Amino acid sequence: MDQGKKFKRKKHFYKGRSKGKRTSASGFRGLMNGIQGFLAYTSGYEKRAVSELLTLLNKYADDLSEGTSSKTTSEQDATDISLDFEKELASLKDPKNMNFRSIPTGCRGIIFIQSCNKSIDPNDLAERTFQAILKEGKQVVRYCVNLLPICLVCSAYPDTIQKQCLKLFDPIFHTEGQPAVTFNIRCKVINNTSLKKDRLISMLLSAVTMEDKFPHKLDVVSPDYTIVMEVLKTRCCIGIIEHFEKHAQYNFSALLKSQDKAKE
Repeated sequence: MDQGKKFKRKKHFYKGRSKGKRTSASGFRGLMNGIQGFLAYTSGYEKRAVSELLTLLNKYADDLSEGTSSKTTSEQDATDISLDFEKELASLKDPKNMNFRSIPTGCRGIIFIQSCNKSIDPNDLAERTFQAILKEGKQVVRYCVNLLPICLVCSAYPDTIQKQCLKLFDPIFHTEGQPAVTFNIRCKVINNTSLKKDRLISMLLSAVTMEDKFPHKLDVVSPDYTIVMEVLKTRCCIGIIEHFEKHAQYNFSALLKSQDKAKE
């Protein structure tokens, strides 16, 4: 081939490389309906942010599960210990037994960590993580800005969002004889032109109070609960978080700054 001519690959080369990569109508392996986990904004280094967040979550998830075994190693002989170790090692290598995994959101600078273990509640783990950070008093991440526990991902259609919100709100806001609580709404719409933020906020207000059937009040300063809704393309991430303002809106750097101010 003449060195002066630029080499050009045939079309079938690119078709072959892209084969099998599309797993959804949107063209990427993205968020799925019905999952729960954690949404996080990054400082631009997404792969590093995913790595440090998986390490952090696994650390405190392991702390939660310590002491759950009713059988101690002192009650086993050497053969049993060896067999248990081999089983545990094989279990850890099985992807089905992972506590967490990263799922692309399709939005730059935003990552999602799915909680694969149903016994791990995202709200409980996030609360424990931030309490531990406050206790240690030092920064534990470099590339993650915040950590939002998400109790459900659903399709970003108004009817679907309203239906799923009512299911999530019932045990928290709609129990018979429940005293009034305060709440706030934090809503973002990213890369979606069909949904409007104002409409979603109005929908959430109506869903919480059931059109004034329950006397819950909006409080933007120090609410009992904060409803987090993040619409990312065709998916809607919903979270209902306690102590959101207390933990500096679950922002890693702001949390320690607020602690320093409190000491002054």
